[in-house]
Amino acid sequence: DTDPTKPLTGGIQTTGNYPGRARTPKELMTDMDKVLSLCPGTKKINLHASYAIFDEENPWVDRDRLEPKHFKKWVDFCKARGLGADFNPTFFSHPKCDPLTLASPNEETRKF
Repeated sequence: DTDPTKPLTGGIQTTGNYPGRARTPKELMTDMDKVLSLCPGTKKINLHASYAIFDEENPWVDRDRLEPKHFKKWVDFCKARGLGADFNPTFFSHPKCDPLTLASPNEETRKF
Protein backbone atom coordinates (compact mmCIF):
# COMPACT_ATOMS: atom_id res chain seq x y z
CA ASP A 1 0.00 0.00 0.00
CA THR A 2 3.03 2.26 -0.24
CA ASP A 3 5.03 3.19 -3.30
CA PRO A 4 8.44 1.45 -3.03
CA THR A 5 10.01 4.12 -5.25
CA LYS A 6 9.28 6.86 -2.71
CA PRO A 7 11.28 7.43 0.49
CA LEU A 8 9.92 6.20 3.81
CA THR A 9 8.25 8.83 5.99
CA GLY A 10 9.25 7.33 9.31
CA GLY A 11 9.26 4.17 11.36
CA ILE A 12 11.81 1.41 11.26
CA GLN A 13 13.18 0.08 8.01
CA THR A 14 14.31 -3.43 8.87
CA THR A 15 13.98 -5.05 5.50
CA GLY A 16 16.12 -3.94 2.62
CA ASN A 17 17.30 -5.02 -0.78
CA TYR A 18 20.25 -7.09 0.38
CA PRO A 19 20.97 -10.51 -1.16
CA GLY A 20 19.08 -13.30 0.58
CA ARG A 21 16.43 -11.08 2.17
CA ALA A 22 13.01 -12.55 2.89
CA ARG A 23 10.64 -11.75 0.02
CA THR A 24 7.50 -13.45 1.32
CA PRO A 25 5.88 -14.02 4.71
CA LYS A 26 6.89 -17.70 4.50
CA GLU A 27 10.56 -16.77 3.93
CA LEU A 28 10.40 -14.27 6.80
CA MET A 29 8.95 -16.92 9.10
CA THR A 30 11.73 -19.31 8.09
CA ASP A 31 14.31 -16.63 8.91
CA MET A 32 12.60 -16.01 12.23
CA ASP A 33 12.70 -19.73 13.05
CA LYS A 34 16.48 -19.64 12.63
CA VAL A 35 16.84 -16.59 14.88
CA LEU A 36 14.50 -18.09 17.48
CA SER A 37 16.59 -21.26 17.55
CA LEU A 38 19.66 -19.21 18.46
CA CYS A 39 18.12 -16.99 21.15
CA PRO A 40 17.36 -18.28 24.63
CA GLY A 41 14.43 -17.23 26.77
CA THR A 42 10.82 -16.27 26.27
CA LYS A 43 10.13 -14.43 23.05
CA LYS A 44 7.45 -12.19 21.63
CA ILE A 45 7.08 -10.70 18.17
CA ASN A 46 5.65 -7.30 17.30
CA LEU A 47 3.32 -7.57 14.33
CA HIS A 48 2.99 -4.34 12.41
CA ALA A 49 -0.11 -3.73 10.29
CA SER A 50 2.20 -3.70 7.29
CA TYR A 51 2.81 -7.44 7.87
CA ALA A 52 -0.79 -8.38 7.04
CA ILE A 53 -0.86 -11.41 4.76
CA PHE A 54 -3.01 -11.04 1.68
CA ASP A 55 -3.88 -13.91 -0.63
CA GLU A 56 -6.71 -15.19 -2.81
CA GLU A 57 -8.80 -15.93 0.28
CA ASN A 58 -8.03 -12.55 1.89
CA PRO A 59 -7.37 -9.96 -0.82
CA TRP A 60 -5.61 -6.65 -0.16
CA VAL A 61 -7.38 -3.99 1.88
CA ASP A 62 -6.05 -0.69 3.15
CA ARG A 63 -4.93 -0.47 6.76
CA ASP A 64 -8.20 0.96 8.04
CA ARG A 65 -9.98 -2.20 6.82
CA LEU A 66 -7.64 -4.85 8.25
CA GLU A 67 -9.23 -7.70 10.19
CA PRO A 68 -7.85 -10.50 12.37
CA LYS A 69 -8.07 -12.86 9.37
CA HIS A 70 -5.24 -10.90 7.71
CA PHE A 71 -2.95 -11.98 10.57
CA LYS A 72 -4.15 -15.58 11.04
CA LYS A 73 -0.96 -17.09 9.61
CA TRP A 74 1.09 -15.00 12.05
CA VAL A 75 -1.11 -16.07 14.96
CA ASP A 76 -0.72 -19.71 13.90
CA PHE A 77 3.06 -19.17 13.64
CA CYS A 78 3.19 -17.76 17.17
CA LYS A 79 0.94 -20.42 18.69
CA ALA A 80 2.97 -23.25 17.15
CA ARG A 81 6.15 -21.84 18.71
CA GLY A 82 4.78 -20.64 22.04
CA LEU A 83 5.47 -17.02 21.15
CA GLY A 84 3.69 -13.97 22.43
CA ALA A 85 2.59 -11.33 19.95
CA ASP A 86 1.89 -7.61 20.07
CA PHE A 87 0.18 -5.56 17.37
CA ASN A 88 1.11 -2.12 16.09
CA PRO A 89 -1.22 -0.25 13.69
CA THR A 90 1.76 1.07 11.71
CA PHE A 91 0.78 4.11 9.72
CA PHE A 92 4.28 5.43 9.02
CA SER A 93 5.15 5.53 5.33
CA HIS A 94 1.44 5.32 4.47
CA PRO A 95 -0.04 7.91 2.09
CA LYS A 96 -2.52 8.97 4.82
CA CYS A 97 0.33 9.82 7.19
CA ASP A 98 1.13 13.49 6.62
CA PRO A 99 3.42 12.72 8.75
CA LEU A 100 0.94 12.97 11.63
CA THR A 101 -1.98 10.60 12.21
CA LEU A 102 -4.27 11.19 15.21
CA ALA A 103 -2.68 14.62 15.79
CA SER A 104 -2.95 15.67 12.14
CA PRO A 105 -4.69 18.98 11.42
CA ASN A 106 -6.27 17.19 8.43
CA GLU A 107 -9.64 15.76 9.52
CA GLU A 108 -9.61 13.12 6.73
CA THR A 109 -6.27 11.82 8.01
CA ARG A 110 -7.52 11.67 11.63
CA LYS A 111 -10.65 9.75 10.58
CA PHE A 112 -8.59 7.24 8.59
